[in-house]
Amino acid sequence: MSGIHLKGLRVGYEHPLLTVGAASIGAGERVALTGDNGSGKSTLVKTLVGLLSPLGGRCTGPDRRQIGYLPQQGREDRQFPVSVYEWVLSGFWGKRGPLAAFSRSDHSSTNDLLGRLGLLNRCEAPLNELSGGQWQRTRLARLLVQRFDCLVLDEPFNNIDEMSQSLILKELQTAAQAGCSVLCVLHDMALARRAFDTHWHLCDGRLHSADLHQTGSPARPQSSRA
Repeated sequence: MSGIHLKGLRVGYEHPLLTVGAASIGAGERVALTGDNGSGKSTLVKTLVGLLSPLGGRCTGPDRRQIGYLPQQGREDRQFPVSVYEWVLSGFWGKRGPLAAFSRSDHSSTNDLLGRLGLLNRCEAPLNELSGGQWQRTRLARLLVQRFDCLVLDEPFNNIDEMSQSLILKELQTAAQAGCSVLCVLHDMALARRAFDTHWHLCDGRLHSADLHQTGSPARPQSSRA
């Protein structure tokens, strides 16, 4: 796992919205991405996961199939008649193709993950009966069973309870300890500085970066072009 590396990256649609001089997400590193509305967070995320082509520069890293993406607004149909357990287990189809047989290890991994995310007591529940926090934990569980090299999450903590936030943060830490690169879009600056290794902040069309282990909680991150 080598992480994601950006060099002279320009992202946008017809015209550049954001320029990144040089920045990286190392293997096992958790990066928080913040910025005002319209600063380019979603545009940068879509570029990193391969949904949008860069306007210039380079973005290198894992094959797109090795990047797990949790969008803020998912397209999942919560009325589909499956249980939480069945839906999370189906995440294994992501890399194997639909209707592949599940192994004993798949079932064991699913049970273990649901336990860590506090969802074992909701295994048999239909998706539409979950609270907001339970649903977000379920979405993350389905992503994690696929064992990606990199995770990109867009506002995963919006409108969820404190327990769900704590459990999700713990799973992101576990994924990072296993070598996974993590990028998480946030609005909460205090959470970015408290729970992540590096803080990226978008401002005036540039990406600013601070290593939180070295600088603590800076008021103004240093420019990534420095």
